[in-house]
Parts: sequence; C-alpha cells; structure tokens
Amino acid sequence: MANRILSDPKFVNTHTTVTDAAEFTAKALCRRKEVELVRPGHIKNSRSTHPRLKLQAINGGIEVTVIGRSSIQVLRVQTDDVNATWEFLEEFQVEGQ
Repeated sequence: MANRILSDPKFVNTHTTVTDAAEFTAKALCRRKEVELVRPGHIKNSRSTHPRLKLQAINGGIEVTVIGRSSIQVLRVQTDDVNATWEFLEEFQVEGQ
C-alpha cells in the first residue's frame, strides 16, 4: 500500500494522505464541477479480493467508502448536486472493476 499526499483546492482537512484506490477516486471527484470539497478520512488496513465503492448519503453530500485490496478509506464529498455526483460514482464504480 503506497500512501500519497494530494494537493488540490478541493481537498480540506489536516489529513490529506490517501491510498492508491482512494487517490484514483478523489482525483476523479475533484474534476467534477458540482463537487465543492473532498475530505479524506483515516486509513484502515484490510484485505479484500473485490475492490469497490460504498456510497451513503449525508447532509450536503456523499460519504464514499473506498475499499481497496489492502485498505479502506472514507472520503466525505460535499457537492452542489448530490444526484449527479451519486450517478457519476455508480458509473465510476462499474467502469473501475
């Protein structure tokens, strides 16, 4: 697991280290015009044979749990258009598999 520190005006938090799987997702989210902020959460070690995204609606956005092969990281996404971002993430999840 190689962690990276990302720098983007849409990243907010003191914790900006992301896993490989979360980096791919976070960069794609930052390119979306309706996304205002991406807040990376803590990283937990885990083993998964099937990398995937889990989506959960929260106030003003979406909580995206990025499950990679060796880690899990939560990204909290603040967005102007929850439906458009949700649809993008569902398509993104399918294309990434």
